[in-house]
Amino acid sequence: MDFEPAFEAQMREFISAINEKREPIVTAKDTRDTIRVLEAARISAEKHMVINL
Repeated sequence: MDFEPAFEAQMREFISAINEKREPIVTAKDTRDTIRVLEAARISAEKHMVINL
């Protein structure tokens, strides 16, 4: 799976947000929440248990 185009687009948006002094479309909170869900999914799969968020 090639994630490079999506990564590049997100980086362009982030740089534009900095240059335009505005909040990026994907916020730090969005990123934190995504990582939290992904980490819970990893632990759930590894330990075969439900992870409540």
